[in-house]
Amino acid sequence: MTGIATPDAPETRREQHEGQKWALSDPSSVRRLAVLRALKLGDLLLAVPALQALRRRFAQAEITLISLPWASEFAARYHEYVDRFVEFAGYPGIREAENAPLDEMERFLAEQRAYEYDLVIQMHGSGHVSNLCAMAFDGRETAGYYDEHGAGRALSPYATPRLTYAEPYPYDEPEVMRNLGLARMLGCDNLDPTLEFPLMEADHAEAQMLLGVSAADDRPMVGIHAGASIPARRWPVERFAALADHLAQEWNARIVLTGGPDEIAIAQEVARHMETAGQTPLLVAGKTSLGGLAALLACHSSIMPSDILQYAYSSLLALCQAH
Repeated sequence: MTGIATPDAPETRREQHEGQKWALSDPSSVRRLAVLRALKLGDLLLAVPALQALRRRFAQAEITLISLPWASEFAARYHEYVDRFVEFAGYPGIREAENAPLDEMERFLAEQRAYEYDLVIQMHGSGHVSNLCAMAFDGRETAGYYDEHGAGRALSPYATPRLTYAEPYPYDEPEVMRNLGLARMLGCDNLDPTLEFPLMEADHAEAQMLLGVSAADDRPMVGIHAGASIPARRWPVERFAALADHLAQEWNARIVLTGGPDEIAIAQEVARHMETAGQTPLLVAGKTSLGGLAALLACHSSIMPSDILQYAYSSLLALCQAH
């Protein structure tokens, strides 16, 4: 038998009581807690308030984040909430790592089972497949959402296999509140939805290096990110350029074009389409670390006129209507 759990053959060391609601674990009994969230940057940032709440509730527990390889940097930055990082090696049906070799998946699952988590939290969507993955870690208890209208309803707390703590997936809530809902399910209080991004000295140093001689420039700075993971959702570069021109002309704003290494060409194309005379945008796409970009955007937040935001929004609406 392989190490890949299926709905018909769940692997778990939990005791199950059909049709009975589970009592909340004593927080002091949770020594090892795992959070499964193998998603991208924005998704992990929206989980930070929930990680804060979990840390307060399970203060003595070792909290492990199981996520995509890139997230090791995220875990290090949020070391106050995350003690340990494990690279997600994939699971059948989870698209974020769907091409992982089967033997690597099996080895990964075997390692998680051997670690003997006391509590595994599935924070990876509605649970259609991710609940099966979380349960395959063989934690003493598991928590997560399930889709009461789809195939995931088989993973409700009144079905077998099932989660220890479960609620229907709240499709009508913002992502931050969904994640906090999981924390609330486990008895967490003080569910503050405020987001945070801690900056380090190295981040500020990187930002100053990127700004160079323009670091002392006190003009308002506007960052434009023209990339998108799904091309169909991406606005045409000509419209980004038109918006940048509007802001540069009306507010004498400095335009900063951001993006990841695979978005350099898009940022360069936006720059080529800009027509504002004497306005050369600062092109940092592909040149920043996550922390460096955050520090760069924070450099001039204190001098950004509040009404420029309204103007940018109005300009964006006008451009949308024109096209």
